[in-house]
Amino acid sequence: MNMTLANVTITRETLQAFKSGKSGCFLCTGGIIVIRKSVEDTRKEFEKSFAEGILYDRQTQDENHRKMLIDSLHIFGVSSVLDLGTGTGYLAFPIAKQHKDCFVTGLDIVKDALRRNEELAKKEKIENIEFVSYDGINIPFENNSFDAVVTRYCLHHIIGMQDMFHEIYRILKPGGQLLLADPTPNAQDGDRFVDKYMQLKKDEHVRFYTKDELVHMAGLAGLIYETSAMTKIRFPRIRTAEVDRLLQATNASIKDLYEIEVRQKEVFITEDVLNLSFFKG
Repeated sequence: MNMTLANVTITRETLQAFKSGKSGCFLCTGGIIVIRKSVEDTRKEFEKSFAEGILYDRQTQDENHRKMLIDSLHIFGVSSVLDLGTGTGYLAFPIAKQHKDCFVTGLDIVKDALRRNEELAKKEKIENIEFVSYDGINIPFENNSFDAVVTRYCLHHIIGMQDMFHEIYRILKPGGQLLLADPTPNAQDGDRFVDKYMQLKKDEHVRFYTKDELVHMAGLAGLIYETSAMTKIRFPRIRTAEVDRLLQATNASIKDLYEIEVRQKEVFITEDVLNLSFFKG
């Protein structure tokens, strides 16, 4: 099957190559058209997720992890921080409150969430924060704009990760920090069950990356690896027939890796989370 849009032909095999990580620079191939479709699908699904409220919070919130990330940011005096994929401002708000001399920008594709964030910032009189929407491809800021970029549970939704690393490098000031947190597949999960599982939720999950993959892509963009830490996240999702079929077809040893627990209406999974720090030399 081929996808032909605006005189660009993209085969299913080509798209799968990017999703599997076998090719990095998606924009170079005209894949920007596919990315725009993916971004729009992601935006719509996250509008639903944010509207669900309690379930989304149960899937993503972890106070200890948030504190660890904020404490790991290199923020000294007057500085600027970009929260890439800010969502509900889960990181952006506490960073702004904790670092009064720091100006925080929350960037996301979901405009409804950004509008609610702006209303909350105004209500709580938080003046050192702003929220900006973008197209999910090009970060809309000048070169050397930020002292730090932080992103949590965002990167696995991005097609063309190599291009995103180049964008992050571009907007960081010399010496600036990239701090990222994203789940990673278990080393024994050779068939990537976890990616198949995550892709059943229609929020355009692309894939999880290993530490070596992320360090390699960041290095190609000019970012220098600094430190890493591993944490875990355990969260529920709604049990569906699709989920049941995947679990039935999956070896018990693989399910044990992720501590899968099937309940009447929900399924719980535990995933390892990579927390990596880089800097722009």
